[in-house]
Amino acid sequence: MKTLAIALALAAGAATVGACKHETTTPTTTPIIDPTPTPAGLTGSPFTLVEMKLYLGEDLGLQIHADGRVEENRADPGKPAEWAVMAKISAAGQLLTADGSEAGAMQPDGSFKFAKGDVAPFKFDGATLVAGDRKVSIDAAGVIQGGNDMGVKLRVEGLTDDGSRRAALFALALALMGNGGADQPATAPAAPAAP
Repeated sequence: MKTLAIALALAAGAATVGACKHETTTPTTTPIIDPTPTPAGLTGSPFTLVEMKLYLGEDLGLQIHADGRVEENRADPGKPAEWAVMAKISAAGQLLTADGSEAGAMQPDGSFKFAKGDVAPFKFDGATLVAGDRKVSIDAAGVIQGGNDMGVKLRVEGLTDDGSRRAALFALALALMGNGGADQPATAPAAPAAP
C-alpha cells in the first residue's frame, strides 16, 4: 500500500492536497453545500456509485462499493489484503467518515467544501480532477491519465459514466488526504511543475 500511496500522490497531484491533521470538532448545523453553481460546475448528482476497483499495476488498492463505502487495502504489496473502510460517499456528493460523521460535500462549482468550512485545493471540471496545473482523468479503458510519473499503470475497473469517474478520482484524493478526508488539509504547497 505504501507504493500505492506514492503513485496516487502523483496521479492526483498530491502536492496540492497537502498534509492533514486530526482535530475534534463539534458538528455543524449549517448546510455544507453552497447553492451557487458556476458555468463549469456540476449538474445533478456528482457521483455514480457502482462497484469499482482501483489498481496500481496488478495490486488492488482501493474499492468503491455501490453503497458508497470506500475501502483501502492497508497491507504492503505482496501481503494479504487488509481492507478498512476509510469513508463513505453519497451520490449527492456528501462525504462521511467511517464512523458516519459528516466531513464535507461537493459543491455545484465542482469544488469540495469541508465541514469545517475550508475548500479543498482541488476541484472537478466535468470528469477531470484539477489540482493546481495538473489535470487528471480516466480514459475509456479505465487508465488514469495525467500526473502519473511512476511508470506504473493506474487503472479503474467498473466505470460506467462520468459520475463513476468522478467518484473514483475523488476516492484517490481521499486516500491521499488520509483518515478518509475527515480532516481538512493544512495549507497546501504549490503544485509541482507539469512534466
